[in-house]
Amino acid sequence: MSASKDLESILKRSFLNLEKIDTNIYRSTSLWRPSLLSHETGVHGGQLVGQALAAASKTIPETQHAHSLHCYYINKGSSTKPILYRIEKTRDGNTYSSRNVKAIQNGQPLLTMQTSFKCEETDEFCHQFTMPIVEKQPEETLNVEELYQLAVQNGYGTEKERRMLQSLTDHEFPFDVRPLHPYNLLERGSQIEEPKRNYWIKANGHLGEDSIIHQCAAAFLTDYLFVDVATLCSTDINLQVVSLDHSVWFHNTFHANDWLLYEMESPQRGNGTALATGRLWTRDGVLAMSVAQEGIIRKFSKL
Repeated sequence: MSASKDLESILKRSFLNLEKIDTNIYRSTSLWRPSLLSHETGVHGGQLVGQALAAASKTIPETQHAHSLHCYYINKGSSTKPILYRIEKTRDGNTYSSRNVKAIQNGQPLLTMQTSFKCEETDEFCHQFTMPIVEKQPEETLNVEELYQLAVQNGYGTEKERRMLQSLTDHEFPFDVRPLHPYNLLERGSQIEEPKRNYWIKANGHLGEDSIIHQCAAAFLTDYLFVDVATLCSTDINLQVVSLDHSVWFHNTFHANDWLLYEMESPQRGNGTALATGRLWTRDGVLAMSVAQEGIIRKFSKL
């Protein structure tokens, strides 16, 4: 199986193959972790969000789709053990339905989510911001794995940092991420910069036509390097960066395996936390999603 097909199947297994245990209770049958890591690793927060949304969607009529979700990350999980998703039906209306979801592993909560679904509606009055003008298209940029590999070859940083970057290039990630300003990734701490980033990003492989699967995959990818944008305004690289919560608003239909421009910024950092906000645009300028996340950013220490 090719790498692209293998990563495609990772995403499909993650969101399609939740096992129904009982009424409104589902269990993950597949958790992504880099294949070269044989030891136990934590669960990627975005994968928790995507699977919780997939579980909630199984209790919703096909005529409705997710329009928002709001999560809190509570405890670190293990990627080697299954996760239970318990759904509470809080509202079933003609247009809107809402669900509460709790992700549980070994009796401990990992994540709580409130998510809302709605039917399609037509609206005479519509508006959106204008998509930012960017200097490069995704075909003209390198992805993060290629950038890390170049950094290792060019002797970037210390030997320890080069080993870390090399390990990142060996890890299979189910998304293609292409930063428009690569120095933001490789020169963090060398100078104080405005806390803003733009990425081209998409899921690897073809995910089919089910809009829920594309929403789940997109919810997964929006957690990647998000609140980290707040570290650009600091010269200290010895920082603890941990996501606390995550919110997504789905505005228009999109395909997660098509290129999306991920525009992100941090309007505030202080008191040990930082806020990040972002927008994801299709290549033809449609605002697909808005996202927000708060996280811990402070000198490295225990939570």
